[in-house]
Amino acid sequence: MNECYITFFKFFVHFLPICFCSSFLYSDENNLLGPFPDEFYLLSKLTTLDLDSNQLSGTISEDISKLPLLEVVDLDKNNLSGTIPNSLFDVTSLRVLDMNNNNIGGTLSSDIGNLVNMEFIQLHQNRFTGSIPASLSKLSLLDTITLHGNKFTGSVPQLLCDLGLNRLTSDCLRNDLKVQCDCCTNCL
Repeated sequence: MNECYITFFKFFVHFLPICFCSSFLYSDENNLLGPFPDEFYLLSKLTTLDLDSNQLSGTISEDISKLPLLEVVDLDKNNLSGTIPNSLFDVTSLRVLDMNNNNIGGTLSSDIGNLVNMEFIQLHQNRFTGSIPASLSKLSLLDTITLHGNKFTGSVPQLLCDLGLNRLTSDCLRNDLKVQCDCCTNCL
């Protein structure tokens, strides 16, 4: 198993040659500060990108599709903004998408239904708007999805409910938000 641990962000370029063959990149809780580095998109063999609990800012580039082997994207608890790039929905090897507690917004694309190997999605505490895509029901391996703390409207699609998820959260308890959910395991 090839792993690359980065503990000092300012020295990232020095670690890059070592990481070209690595499949795992872990650098969680290291106070990494600044924009999401474009250099990460050069790590074409990467299967796990774990940069949670840092202070990364800016947007995630459409270049994320240059990482076709990605299985885990863990970017929670940063200061990322913008939208989820549509090209991420072409990375069909993805099993885990954890981007909670950021400032990511816009509508959640129906192309998320292309991620047929997806098992775990955490998008809570962001700025998503619009409806929850019915295409999520195509994710037959999905076990967990957390959507609370956003500004979704409408209903959680019945087809998503029919998957029998172990964990499904949304803002279905609050009167000021307009999400209806008959199958949520947690209404917040």
